[in-house]
Amino acid sequence: NVDVYFFGISGIYSSMMYTFVETLCKCLDTYKQLVVPPDPVVTSAGHDVILPCHLSPQTSAVNMDIRWFKEGEFASPLYLYDGGKVTEGKGYDGRVSMFTQELEKGNISLLLNNVMASERGIYKCHASYMDWIQELPVVLQVKQQGSVPRISMRKHHRVFIQLSCSSENWYPEPDMLWTDSSGKEITSAETERPNQKEGGVLYSITSHMRIGMDKLEGITCVVMSQYQGTKMESKLNGVSTPHKLQTTWKAQLVVPPDPVVTSAGHDVILPCHLSPQTSAVGMDIRWFKEGEFASPLYLYLGGKVTEGKGYEGRVSVSSQELEKGNISLLLNNVMASERGSYKCQASYMDWIQELPVVLQVKQQGSVPRISMRKHHRVFIQLSCSSENWYPEPDMLWTDSSGKEITSAETERPKQKEGGVLYSITSHMRIGMDKLEGITCVVMSQNQETKMESALQMTGEFRNFRSQLTVES
Repeated sequence: NVDVYFFGISGIYSSMMYTFVETLCKCLDTYKQLVVPPDPVVTSAGHDVILPCHLSPQTSAVNMDIRWFKEGEFASPLYLYDGGKVTEGKGYDGRVSMFTQELEKGNISLLLNNVMASERGIYKCHASYMDWIQELPVVLQVKQQGSVPRISMRKHHRVFIQLSCSSENWYPEPDMLWTDSSGKEITSAETERPNQKEGGVLYSITSHMRIGMDKLEGITCVVMSQYQGTKMESKLNGVSTPHKLQTTWKAQLVVPPDPVVTSAGHDVILPCHLSPQTSAVGMDIRWFKEGEFASPLYLYLGGKVTEGKGYEGRVSVSSQELEKGNISLLLNNVMASERGSYKCQASYMDWIQELPVVLQVKQQGSVPRISMRKHHRVFIQLSCSSENWYPEPDMLWTDSSGKEITSAETERPKQKEGGVLYSITSHMRIGMDKLEGITCVVMSQNQETKMESALQMTGEFRNFRSQLTVES
């Protein structure tokens, strides 16, 4: 009876303690709140941005479930942290992350890389643990600088000319105006309301103006973002014939004079920039292999990017660097067949330039293979071969002391029909008593990479042992 009574008391005590702890947890949860900024987070297209969100008072979020999603898209989160497992949303792969070391401090802010103008809007920071759940909105505003304004002639009369100016790909809505040679605004110009393409978020704007032929010199079209945070302009040079209207443009393309050298399988940058530093956002940019203008590997046209066949996902130009005039091309996972001369071409209105960038791609071939061609009682005929090198490799034989055997006959490296990689073969006759330590060596030009196979004697038979040596 005493045991039963004690058990009953213990059970009641345990139940009371559980209820107390549960109530305490709920009370603590009552004071745990999400905190986000009251004002919108503002960034520019192509930049990285942090959407702030944290717990107050400071509480570990390591064991919570965290969901970041665009308003109205709960079922399609851009970032989900569930049971310690991270899932990135479609279209956000590799671009979203949280600071895992900050979770312990209750910081569940989201880092969004390479923001696009279309990603503006309201995002929800959602956190939950057991029966506690909260979510708060974070507003993201994304600015995008559009193209350099383009001036064109609409109508031409004997004493006056009708001009138009247009610019695309702005966010938010831009403003546009004209100024005369003294910098004073021309109020007679008619500027259309900025408009968006159907289903798009970026704005284009156009303005028209009629002016006397004698007042063309110094006429400037100016486009600017709201609050004049960003401003771009094009100026007319006075000319005798209106059909030759030109914008002032003094930039030049600059590329390296020497070849760019890389190894197959690596990533490489083909450098190309404007000098003096000039925004390339409104330009058309084309990267193509010499002789293949119609099949560019990368095309930036009117702000839209097209990647060439076979280069999908492997070519890019840094959008945030365009503003600085850097139009260098990043080519990922280079193949030996992609060596050659590439053209960097940039154009704006009647200005156009292109310059060549030479790419050299090295490829380390296979470990040399030694085989027996003929076998006599006192000597043996050996062959050694290696494939898939670029550029042409060299091959030689050495004896047990490391001295080169000059009697070997090495064939000229050759390529398969239509291929770019080289294979090489060498033959040698040597006495049976001198086989121990014989080594076949294949190396790249300048001996930057070297691979070898050595013969090793084991009793009456001969085994071949291969080893790789890479020297920097």
